Amino acid sequence: MTILSDIARWDRKFAWSTFSFVLAVFFGGLTIYNEFLKNTSPSLAVNIVSDTNVLDVKENIPELKISYGDEDIKTLNQTLSVVVFRVENSGGSAILNAFYDEKATPALTLLAGRVVKVEQVAATSAYLMNVAQPTLVGQSRISLPQVILEPGESYTLKALLLHGPRTGLPFRASGKVAGVREIAVIGAEAAPQKVSFWSSVVSGSIPTQLARAPIYFFGFSLLLLGTYCPIAFLLDRIQVLSRILRIRKFKRHYRGEINAPKRYILDVYKKKGLRPLVRIREVLGNEKKLRKAIKWGEGVQGDHERTPLELTGFQTAAKPGSRHRYRVLLNDYDGIPTDILRDLNIASVAEDGTCIVNKELWVFLANFIDYVNK
Repeated sequence: MTILSDIARWDRKFAWSTFSFVLAVFFGGLTIYNEFLKNTSPSLAVNIVSDTNVLDVKENIPELKISYGDEDIKTLNQTLSVVVFRVENSGGSAILNAFYDEKATPALTLLAGRVVKVEQVAATSAYLMNVAQPTLVGQSRISLPQVILEPGESYTLKALLLHGPRTGLPFRASGKVAGVREIAVIGAEAAPQKVSFWSSVVSGSIPTQLARAPIYFFGFSLLLLGTYCPIAFLLDRIQVLSRILRIRKFKRHYRGEINAPKRYILDVYKKKGLRPLVRIREVLGNEKKLRKAIKWGEGVQGDHERTPLELTGFQTAAKPGSRHRYRVLLNDYDGIPTDILRDLNIASVAEDGTCIVNKELWVFLANFIDYVNK
């Protein structure tokens, strides 16, 4: 029996629908993601947007003088540069005012040189535009504002720096914010480019999209089967255990002798449930259908004898002169399990065509079905 037929059987047995199960898996996975996988901590980071020299003179020209205020920048081998950086909460929860440690407020320290000027140039909200104003402390320290930052919100600052030759990042971050392990300073070359959700979904060439389709399909199918099959198997085992307990109670209730045919009925119920037994009881009251079911189980359908090839599990028949062929399961005739009917030997067909039914076994079958259904 194929996997699809097993799923269909479980679906009928437990009154599930595929759509309902898919919804259950989806919302269950969403719950697991929100509870265990989703990032719920804040994250404060300083992203260097640009680091540009205001004036860069590569040639040594003695007559050229460059000064800033009263300082001769060229003589002192100093460089005037503008650094634009964005302070952002890239985490999954907000940074509130109470999260800042008053004894260790967030700040940026210039590693070399001094900060001439710092100001805010942009923000993601009007609130941040008004209150996210930096403070210059001394000549080399920028105190970051203690403002509420929702996930994804940021404000952008611009600093004018006067410094000598340097390499690497211009700042080092310090301070403590609750839920943030460290305040990272990320260079412009290392800052990830922001891509929208839908852009990331549809990104890639047509061959890439075609390659993704079967991977997603089979991946989701394996996930669905990996979730569905163990649950269905577990419920099937529970059903079998419940049937075994019901059989034990019936044996204590039943006062007659339970011979081999009766034990077979109980074994069929334990393995396959009540439905095949109910179908057999129904056909026992219909002589015409019972006769056909018995003949089908014996290997004869009208005048068509089954060949050894067909005894492997399928019946192949064709209308005379027609190329159309169809296949039906041998062990099922109009919903009647003919293999169980044959092995139970509860009925047979006499030479005159009448059906002979074992009344005692029929009564036992009916009593057992009624006991289970009550």
